[in-house]
Amino acid sequence: MVVKFASKEKRNTDLSFESEYKVLSIHHVQKLDEIGCFEVKFRVLNDNGIAALYNPNIFKVVDSNLDKDFVYKSYDNGNYEFVPYSMSYPYFWDHFFDDDEKAISIFKERFPEYKDKLF
Repeated sequence: MVVKFASKEKRNTDLSFESEYKVLSIHHVQKLDEIGCFEVKFRVLNDNGIAALYNPNIFKVVDSNLDKDFVYKSYDNGNYEFVPYSMSYPYFWDHFFDDDEKAISIFKERFPEYKDKLF
């Protein structure tokens, strides 16, 4: 899936207006403070090289097709995500942000176009 940053708000200085971003994963998160409410977030590699979560409302979808290796991953707390199979093991993103060599290696293998753009 490819999205284009379409918000002119200056708060998002880590994304460039009208630039396209590949969606790395899609997260469905249940809000704990409200029963039955949830929010969806897109994870993209921003201009600072950080794989961050963003509200999908700030993007226009350019290509809605998910890559063929994306899988549905559900969690006990009611949350779920669509993520590449190689990155679908528990706590992948936690390991990735903790600079775990295995997680970073898997990310770079799955998204070779970003191997030199990570923070």
